[in-house]
Amino acid sequence: MYLRLFLLTFVTFIFQISLTRLFGYILTQHFTPICISLALFGLGAGAFIRLKFFQKTESHKIFTVGFAIMGISLLFVFLSFRIFPHIFGTALMALIFFVASGALISKFYEEFKAKKAHRAYTVDMAGGALACLTVVPLLNIMGPIVMIVIASTICVLLSAISWRGRLRPVVLATGGLLALFMLILSSGIFLRVIDEFPDRKTFAHVKSLTGRIIKEDQGRIVDYEWSSVGRADLYEVPQYNGIKWIFYDQINPSLMLGPMTEQRQKDFLRSRFAYFPVSILKPKDMLVMGAGGGYEVELAQLAGVDNIDAVEINPAIIRLVKRWQPFTGPRYEQENVNVTVSEGRTFLMRSQKRYDLIQMALVMTGAADSTTHASLENYLYTKESFETIMARLSDQGCLALIDDSLHRTVKQFMTALSVLKDSGIGHEQAMKQICVFYNPEPGMTIYRNLLMVFPNAPDESMYQQAVAEAKRLNFQPIWVPNIAAEKPYSEIAELGADQFLEEQKSDFSPVSDDQPFFFDFTKTRLEKLKVAWPFLSLAAFATIFSVLIRFGKKTRPENWQTHLTPFLIGLGFMFVELGLIQKLTIAIGSPTKILSVLLFSILLWCGIGSQIGSKIGPLSRNRISVFCWIVAAVNGGFVYWLQDHYLMENIANDSLRIVAVVLVLAPLGIVMGMPFSSLLNSVKPGENSQLGIIWGINGLASLAGANLWIVASLLAGGNGTLLCGSAFYILAGISAYKTKQA
Repeated sequence: MYLRLFLLTFVTFIFQISLTRLFGYILTQHFTPICISLALFGLGAGAFIRLKFFQKTESHKIFTVGFAIMGISLLFVFLSFRIFPHIFGTALMALIFFVASGALISKFYEEFKAKKAHRAYTVDMAGGALACLTVVPLLNIMGPIVMIVIASTICVLLSAISWRGRLRPVVLATGGLLALFMLILSSGIFLRVIDEFPDRKTFAHVKSLTGRIIKEDQGRIVDYEWSSVGRADLYEVPQYNGIKWIFYDQINPSLMLGPMTEQRQKDFLRSRFAYFPVSILKPKDMLVMGAGGGYEVELAQLAGVDNIDAVEINPAIIRLVKRWQPFTGPRYEQENVNVTVSEGRTFLMRSQKRYDLIQMALVMTGAADSTTHASLENYLYTKESFETIMARLSDQGCLALIDDSLHRTVKQFMTALSVLKDSGIGHEQAMKQICVFYNPEPGMTIYRNLLMVFPNAPDESMYQQAVAEAKRLNFQPIWVPNIAAEKPYSEIAELGADQFLEEQKSDFSPVSDDQPFFFDFTKTRLEKLKVAWPFLSLAAFATIFSVLIRFGKKTRPENWQTHLTPFLIGLGFMFVELGLIQKLTIAIGSPTKILSVLLFSILLWCGIGSQIGSKIGPLSRNRISVFCWIVAAVNGGFVYWLQDHYLMENIANDSLRIVAVVLVLAPLGIVMGMPFSSLLNSVKPGENSQLGIIWGINGLASLAGANLWIVASLLAGGNGTLLCGSAFYILAGISAYKTKQA
């Protein structure tokens, strides 16, 4: 029984995290909350569906059918790309999986009864913790599709093992054969004998750049790689023999050039917009952030840069470049090139090296399109990040930012201006340390705007040389001190930063690490709420669903606190968990890695806290309230500590930093594991059905909390959402007051 519950939660978490990567590829990263919402709603709704329609069904039949539904739905997630090639088919199968999982988990809690609820909770947490611990290396090796099919295999085996009726040997044999078939299927996908997607054009219409290269240019995918960060596709177009493109989750293409040995080819590269900063500054030491297919590295080599550090967050891209070395040549294997797989800001915080040029060309993924959660790209463009970058520049160094959006370039300009002014430089002088150029090249180029920021004012002769070179290459100087002044930068110079920001309809003000939503241009709270209305709607739906359960004939408890308390605990848990993910993202340095590390830590310590709570609980008549208030207090203290330590800058080693995060979360995670398991223990012996209902309400509250957190983070920032979590735990303690152990 314990083993099946452990494997059930293990498979559920594996699929949930894999689904975020799959949705990130076929849609965009800001659909990741949909995965979480599907999981939380399905888990909560499954408990009530079982109680409504299958309360009297024998346990072994529920487990057998439930696991079978989970296995079949996972298999159909893969088959849906062939049968019904639309995201709704995938989402429907995922929802069915989570509903079945929720029904089974709630049934397990009923089977263990209130006295053993803390043990069930510990096993539940342990299964999820192991899944979070293993998911990143598994995604790097297999990718999400193979992992989903393997998870389906585990579910089929659990279904066969759960059967206790007649013909058990036949059921076991059938389950074993089906599991063997799915293992063969997963092996075929892993070895690329079977395509993940039967038609590589299936989802191309969702993302404009891949849609264009496939439909208009007759491009095709010739290779791909998965990682926990995302999928990298290598495209080739028939009419371009010496160029290929690497797309990161079907967006943000990075050029991968073949050998450029002829003089005309070199001259062509020297006319490119990304070559312009290198040609002007002639750096000796250069850092390329978001190296991708090695285009900027090739340009730096052409310019004769002595030492080139290249940083790329997605290991799949680096693996593709190295595998295609016969096409590209030794792009990342040259003596003066050092490539590092890391998040750019994390790399800068760990390095003490100073550079003559740090270049960032469109460092973003699909997550950058989202204004609703903190992606790593957001953290690259905060004031704190710019301060770190400026500290890593040499005295005559330069930060070069290339983007295709005027809005983003203006916001980067305002951020750089603010950082320079905070260092003690006046407004007029700060404006002299920034310049902007524009590339009017016709066509679908993504290199449009170049922002150059200097920690110290360069000589005027350098600006004159830059303008002369820009005009020779048909680039337009937009803002160059004492030479060129066009709107909106001339308005910033005349009005000052504060008045300029006040007069704009969009929000161009710099962002901080606490509210790192660089890609959010909404200005008022009302505008932010309009953007977030889908999340408010989901939160309202989950709340109404939970309220209706209070009046159901089969679900009505003796007192209203029985249902209100788990709902408030669920809200508090999600606010704390998601707030910690936002605050500790930079310390861990990868969106999927922080998800797995933090969830592993929380689930591990919550499981241990459940056991500790069961031992010390009898010491207090109102232990649920006491535990909730302890969580609120510990979390409040942790927020205070986190303000100065969220970066963990003093720990240089990545592995040690992960261990530090796990250990730092121990006190908070342990106390967070006490209230809910104690609430389950408080259920009277004759009301075991309430165990599943309480678990389901907690799941619906998690759905409401996850969506409310998104809105709250936009309005109040990371520290604010964490403190909101403490407030929900205080309310849960008030609700649970006088609730005693049965």
